[in-house]
Amino acid sequence: MGPASAGGSLTSQGDKRSASTPAVELVDITKAYPGVLANDRVHLSLAAGEVHCLLGENGAGKSTLMSILSGMIAPDSGHILVDGEEVHIDSPRRALDLGIGMVYQHTTLVPTLTVLENLMLGAEGEVRLHEVAARVRLEEIASTLGADVDPDATAGALALGKQQQIEIIKALWRGSKVVILDEPTSMLTPQGVEELAKVIRGLTESGLAVVLITHKLHEATSMGDRVSVLREGRVVGDIQPDELRSSTAEELEDRIVSLMFGDEPGDAAVVDIALGEATAPAPRVASKEPLLELVGLSAEGGPGEMGLHDVQITVHVGEVLGVAGVDGNGQRELAECIAGHRRPSSGDIKLAGASIRKARVAQRERLGLRYVTDDRLGE
Repeated sequence: MGPASAGGSLTSQGDKRSASTPAVELVDITKAYPGVLANDRVHLSLAAGEVHCLLGENGAGKSTLMSILSGMIAPDSGHILVDGEEVHIDSPRRALDLGIGMVYQHTTLVPTLTVLENLMLGAEGEVRLHEVAARVRLEEIASTLGADVDPDATAGALALGKQQQIEIIKALWRGSKVVILDEPTSMLTPQGVEELAKVIRGLTESGLAVVLITHKLHEATSMGDRVSVLREGRVVGDIQPDELRSSTAEELEDRIVSLMFGDEPGDAAVVDIALGEATAPAPRVASKEPLLELVGLSAEGGPGEMGLHDVQITVHVGEVLGVAGVDGNGQRELAECIAGHRRPSSGDIKLAGASIRKARVAQRERLGLRYVTDDRLGE
């Protein structure tokens, strides 16, 4: 089977199931590790055309439950139904065959391959890969999701938000009818989150069931059609679509926080993070002494990358400088030039008044300049 025919069209996924039959149902799922009961008789129903949010603190059992559904680990007890029929999922391959796709928090794309090459990896049925058919298939899926995708872009050069979109398309490549998103917004900019929300809505409008694992309340209430809250391995409460539509944001937040923390007040900082709120920092008094200076900095961009042109930036002692812009417009290239990972084509970089343009990464680190990348796993 060529890639163009794999899975058929997205809009046909729900045709074979009754409207009242869950796309997937997990019944009494239990999973224990030494000293930890990760999932305790969990029951969960996933409906076609809905975003079902799984909320809970770290360690509540969300990822374990979805790892069981995706075939990564086996439950100790309980069973799974797909379109009303009990199935045995003993491997990720079996989950894929049943139409269950998993998109992990960290990208699994091969960074040196193009978008199209990543999608064609693992194609079955014939030795020869059908590139033309694959391009047509990619255009079809991307159009359905409202995503703008360059099939010839190198995957590793794409912004993380765009890589996340490719991961979702990869999950649909075989015709998935259930897509699991594990903390998909953890490394995205606000703009990237907005773009992801549009893609998720495109999935549900095509009749797919989407599971969104998160610990951010505002994402659950804004993106979700249904919310289930896990605490200590158990489903402690559900919020149905009618309640989500009729309640105010404050009412939903109060209800979810109550479910997440029970009678315990919880750590206020944890609650703030879950609500997506930020406490205003204490005012700083920045020094007039410049610490980092970029003087006419320019750098060439690689394939699919944005170059830098005559960047002028000064950061003073005691100051936090924010760099804004839609993801993929040179932020990564700027950081790599400052850190020494990328060589500028012109201009200068000064640290405490001394040029470090020719200094290597290790030399810059010894001078106190460090880089915390947005790609925590890959770099």
